[in-house]
Formats: sequence, structure tokens, C-alpha cells
Amino acid sequence: MSNASATATGDEIKGYLTELLAKILKVKAGDISGSIAFDRYGLDSAGAFKMVGNINERYGTDFEPTILYDHTTVDDLAAFLRTQIK
Repeated sequence: MSNASATATGDEIKGYLTELLAKILKVKAGDISGSIAFDRYGLDSAGAFKMVGNINERYGTDFEPTILYDHTTVDDLAAFLRTQIK
């Protein structure tokens, strides 16, 4: 388990996800709302693979890209990850 996972807070996770999504979509992090669904931003399957791969690397997890279908916003995904990262 990585150091990031050992110290991850809800705010840290949300901030990381916001920055990551912005980087993948090539937009400013300030343009990302935690309550807007990933598909409304135009996140495609390649972007989903990249996003989840980065999450897995950072937090030492092994999620599949389909996690983004179950947790469709930054806020929802951050809340879920907070329960999974120990």
C-alpha cells in the first residue's frame, strides 16, 4: 500500500480526482464540478481506463474502469474511494 493511501482524506481524494479528470480532459480543474457526471464531460472509455489506472497506481488499488459506471461523479467516486482506501 502506498503512502498516499495511508494518509488519504476525503478532500485529498476529491482534489486528486478533480485534477486527474481535468488533465485527462485537457481542461482547467476549476471547470470540473464534483456533482456533474463523467459522461457529461465527455469522458470516453480510453479516458476511463487512464483515470482508473492512475487511481490504482496512486492508491494501490485494483479497480476496473467499470467503477466509473457505479460512481459517476467526482464526489461519488471520492466518497467510495475513501471507504476502500485503508
